Amino acid sequence: MGKNSLNTNEISIFWMQYMDHSLYYQIFRYFEATVQNQSIGQLINDCLNLSNFIITETKNFFNEEGIPIPVGFTDDDVNINAKKLYLDEQIFHFVAHTCKAGLISQGVALVESVRKDVRDFFTETLQKTTSLFNKVIEIGIQEGVYATAPTIEVQQNVEFVESKRYFLQMKKRPLNTIELSNLVENIKTNAIGRSILSGFLQTTQNEEVKGYIRQGIKIADKHIKIFSEELEESNIKPPNIVNSYTTNSTEPVFSDKLIVSLITIFSSIGQSNYATSAASSMRYDLALNFQRLLIEVALYENDGANLLIKNNWLEEPPQIPDRNKLTK
Repeated sequence: MGKNSLNTNEISIFWMQYMDHSLYYQIFRYFEATVQNQSIGQLINDCLNLSNFIITETKNFFNEEGIPIPVGFTDDDVNINAKKLYLDEQIFHFVAHTCKAGLISQGVALVESVRKDVRDFFTETLQKTTSLFNKVIEIGIQEGVYATAPTIEVQQNVEFVESKRYFLQMKKRPLNTIELSNLVENIKTNAIGRSILSGFLQTTQNEEVKGYIRQGIKIADKHIKIFSEELEESNIKPPNIVNSYTTNSTEPVFSDKLIVSLITIFSSIGQSNYATSAASSMRYDLALNFQRLLIEVALYENDGANLLIKNNWLEEPPQIPDRNKLTK
C-alpha cells in the first residue's frame, strides 16, 4: 500500500521550514567565514549541518509529491567575502535566538503532522535541534556570553490568591516569577534583534529598506524601555545586554530581500512571544501592555510584507488551483 499524499498542514510546514532554513543557511555561511572564537565556530558548523539537512530532506519530500521546490534564498543573497560585521558575541546570540525559535517550530511541525515518515523526520529534527540548543547553553556559559535570568529571593511559604486585586493594575503588587521571566526574555530578544538591525542599517544601500530598519530599531528601543521600567519598579535590574555588537564595517553583506525577510521572521517570533506573555501574566496591566505592543509589532511586520511585495521578493506558498480562473 502506497503512502498517502502530504496533507495541507504538512505541505505548509515543509514550505515554511524550507524558506526559513534556506535564509538561515546563508547567514550561517557568512558567520562561518567571519567567526573568530573556535567554540562559537563549532556551533555555526552545527547550524549549517542542521539547516542543510532540513533543506535537503524537504526537497526530497517535495520531489516525491511533485511539488515545486521554492526559490527561497541562495548564495546570491550573501557576500561571504565581506568584512566582519558582527562580533562573535552577536553571532552567538543570533544562534541562541534561532535555536529557541527552532525548538518551537519543530515541536509544532511534529504535532501537526500525520504521515509516519513525516513525523519521523520532524522527530529527528527536534532531537537534533534540542541537542544543538543544549550545546549552545553550555558553550555560552563557558565563554561567558550567555545572558541568564536574574536570581531572586522568593517567599518561604506557599500562599494562595486571596483577592481579585492580585490581577489588577491599581496599587501594583511585586512581579511573580512568571511575569519576571516574560519581561526578561522579551528584553533579551528585543536587544538581540536591535543589534542585528544595527548591522543591517550600516550596510544596506537601499533608502527604503534603511527607513524600515530605523523603524524597527525605534520599536525595539521603546519596548526594551517599557519592559525595563517594569522590572525596576520591582527593584529588579534589567539584563545587561549591549545594544550593539557590530563592527564599523559598511560593506554590504546581505541582500535587501534577505534583510527584510529576516526582520519579518523575527517580528513573527516576537508576536508569538508577546501573545504567550500576555496569556501567562496575572497582572492585567502587563497583559494589556503585551497585547498593545503585539499589535505594534504586527503592523511593523505588515509594512515589511508590503515592502517585499513591492520589490517582488515575496514568494507565494503552495496553494490550491483557482477554479474560477480555470473555468474562464
